[in-house]
Amino acid sequence: MRMIHILAAALALAAPAGAAARDGIAGRWIGEAWLREDRMPIELQLRQSGDSLSAELMLPEMIWRSQVEAAALPDGVEVSLPFGLGPIPLDLSEPGHVLASRPDGLRITLRRAPDRPYSVEEMTVPTPAGPLAATLYLPSDAQNLPGIVLAGGALAESRHHRSVAAWCHHFVRRRIACLVADRRPDGSGPAGTSDLDRDARELALAIRFLRDHDSVDGGRVGLAGFSRGGWAALRAAGEDRSLAFLLLVAAPALSPAATEWRSIRARMEAAGRTADEIAQARLYHDLYFDVAAGRRSWPLLDRAARAVEGTELGEFLDQPLEPAHLDFWRRNAAFDNAADLPRIAAPVLALWGAADLVVPPGTHEPLLRAGLRAAGSVDTLVFANADHSLEVQPGADALGVWRWPSRAPRLLPALDEWLVAHLGASDD
Repeated sequence: MRMIHILAAALALAAPAGAAARDGIAGRWIGEAWLREDRMPIELQLRQSGDSLSAELMLPEMIWRSQVEAAALPDGVEVSLPFGLGPIPLDLSEPGHVLASRPDGLRITLRRAPDRPYSVEEMTVPTPAGPLAATLYLPSDAQNLPGIVLAGGALAESRHHRSVAAWCHHFVRRRIACLVADRRPDGSGPAGTSDLDRDARELALAIRFLRDHDSVDGGRVGLAGFSRGGWAALRAAGEDRSLAFLLLVAAPALSPAATEWRSIRARMEAAGRTADEIAQARLYHDLYFDVAAGRRSWPLLDRAARAVEGTELGEFLDQPLEPAHLDFWRRNAAFDNAADLPRIAAPVLALWGAADLVVPPGTHEPLLRAGLRAAGSVDTLVFANADHSLEVQPGADALGVWRWPSRAPRLLPALDEWLVAHLGASDD
């Protein structure tokens, strides 16, 4: 599954010697970015270590967090903004409110703010396969906190990946302790073991670890699964009768093989492909997974892959170059949550974007809802115009006015209201 589009790059950039210290720009700055009449809350954290300056940009309403390029200036800092907006100088020399602007209508207002009221701690979760590196986001001076463990999407192998780190920042601001651990590389489990089943077992250990933390109320610990992480989260939730809640974001309700076919079909239908072309794609898909499962031979798939390579049909189909490229599907294609769903007792909130062609909600929402027969409650929300990452992409609206990229309208209020109702969590 493709990555959730929360951009990131880790960069520590050299600044002129003593510049940051001389101008006093290190620290946390909050404010707003405006592009013509469209507003985006913004937060900038500047850190100095010796003569180097690093910058972390956060867009809280997008659940977006990234280290960004920065360079110290005599009166402030130049920061490279995302979404093609490029570098912009920020004058931080005057106390209070500061302003940057450009002829295209972009302007940023910032003011110094106190440090964040939470800590970020590195630790390890003990497992039979060895310690698992993890990061805990913890509100300051708090006890009996609710907690959440995150299972990220396909690209979130590292606990520092943008798609999990930014979500942890969102939860900890709502006074929910958030734990995210590294995911072991695919194929690192015992021979013949599904990576997703391994992930589920280690999620269960992470939940136990968070429940035992001195600052956490063990009875209010839940789990969140994003995209690929949904498979492991559903398995772990089905085996944990004490789980306080389950949050699913763009999560599949079918096996990986069946989910892949629904995605191929949805993308082809969206592109206006004919019924005959979709039928051809289905034959290729079935061959692909038969070969992955060892039911048919590699040369058959190799010939079929070469036949579609470079064609319009090939735009929708994976063309493996060698048998090893099927290893993920060999281990995981048949992983199935059908037996897990009716065992889940926790309240469930499941979210999708209506324009998600990776995990189309029209297929997965009714299957998930039907399977969750024993859950304390099941709330499913599908957001118009949002994609797999639940983002509405940047561009002109119906009136031709350019808008910031954003999370789907009403997504964050709906999520926060649900968390308050089920946990008593609140914004810090």
